[in-house]
Amino acid sequence: MSAAYNRKSRECSRASAKDRTRRKKASELTGPLLTTGTVTEGTTNNSDSGKAEPISYGPVDSETVALSYYHGLISREDVQELLKKPGDFLFRLTEPYPGQPRNVILSVNVGQPTDKDGELMHYVISKTENGLYILNDGYYSTFPEIVRSLLRMKTTRIGKKDVQFLHVVKRKRWELRHRDVDTEKKIGEGAFGEVYLGKFTNQDGERVPVAIKLFKLEALTKEQIKSINREARIMRNLHHSNIIKLYGVAAEIEPIMLVIELADKGALNTYLEKHPETPAEKRLQMCAQAAFGVEYLHSKHLIHCDLAARNCLYGEGKVKISDFGMTADAPEQKVPKGTKAPIRWLAPDTVVHCVYTQKTDVYSFGVLAWEIIVGGEPYAGFLNPEVLVKIREGVHLEFPESVPSKVTQLIKTGCWAMAPQARYTMKDVSSGFEDLTNIARPEPIATPHHKSSSRTSRKAAKKASYIQRETFPGRMSLINESAKKKRKGFSKD
Repeated sequence: MSAAYNRKSRECSRASAKDRTRRKKASELTGPLLTTGTVTEGTTNNSDSGKAEPISYGPVDSETVALSYYHGLISREDVQELLKKPGDFLFRLTEPYPGQPRNVILSVNVGQPTDKDGELMHYVISKTENGLYILNDGYYSTFPEIVRSLLRMKTTRIGKKDVQFLHVVKRKRWELRHRDVDTEKKIGEGAFGEVYLGKFTNQDGERVPVAIKLFKLEALTKEQIKSINREARIMRNLHHSNIIKLYGVAAEIEPIMLVIELADKGALNTYLEKHPETPAEKRLQMCAQAAFGVEYLHSKHLIHCDLAARNCLYGEGKVKISDFGMTADAPEQKVPKGTKAPIRWLAPDTVVHCVYTQKTDVYSFGVLAWEIIVGGEPYAGFLNPEVLVKIREGVHLEFPESVPSKVTQLIKTGCWAMAPQARYTMKDVSSGFEDLTNIARPEPIATPHHKSSSRTSRKAAKKASYIQRETFPGRMSLINESAKKKRKGFSKD
């Protein structure tokens, strides 16, 4: 045991000597020592040694961008999601701050609560004029050198804290490479950036037509950047044929790209305006598809908060729910009075109490269904203050006499009840349109992290559906009767 101990000591001594030699040579090349300390992003902070601040923070080179553990411009919230265990670490860039240079950040889970960021600590890696990276008193020519050193030492003292570095976290499937995304044609502008048609090379080497949202972070406020990142986090966990798909986010460098499934017919409201001849039967099918998408969202405990035809896309014969900028991941979402909102789609409880719930989504879905079936703007010819009065008083939108009573009853009774508790769930609404159209609910799309329902779970769902129909005969009777005959168009019952 003594011999083994002495041999290990000699190996450590040789490693230390090599480190001292490397540091000495680096010091001779670069002059004054440049240091790294714990910082608030966008600022620099001297360590206790009182040595000079970094001379420059050079741009990240292409070799660094190609590293599997370099995550680029991902948000702090994404970092928290990626660094789950003590000792997990990764490299990224700081979020933009006006007048501040971009810095390379080493983020690590330290396994105990910190002042600002849960269990995470963030360290700036500075760079000399000669292109060497500095962490503590060590100089490194590449990031792989830093990683090897951290993993070899396992515990490294940074400032006054001993920090463990046990596992370097690699990019996830949704973190795309810019080289795999090609923009072809600008097709519009969104709230925070530009939208392009393009192609995306997926992991199977297939070239997929996509829509690409481009964002230049320096042109955005911090809140806008948070909103974009939050929407992307929500979308990447949604896998349903009636929800627009997010392939991923390319955030290695600017501009940040959100790569999204292409719905070739565009926004649903625009499609309906251009195709007023759309048959009644097809319009009901569109309602069913939208209902399936919202039901899936609710099964994920989400509230969309902005359901409208303008926020749906249409492609390959399917309606797809999109635009998740207002989506809430909570049982309810309260907003301050005076917050701008799409008044013509709001539920009475949102108007009165400034709150969004899944039941307010049900009400808004009813307005969306009206847009699909009837067409045009809700409450056309009325000013917003007049619309607010109508919503508070329970004055509903009207349907033409040609619309079957089973359809109007499903929407007026199921979606537009004044009391939230009296409204149907989206599962009830979906069942109604499923039976009215004879379209079966699609199952969630299988992903590498999501398997489709087993035979056992499908049996359980079928049993639950039977129990629901027995428990709520009043609701289900209007649904079941409508399935007895398949209509080619609207006719008054």
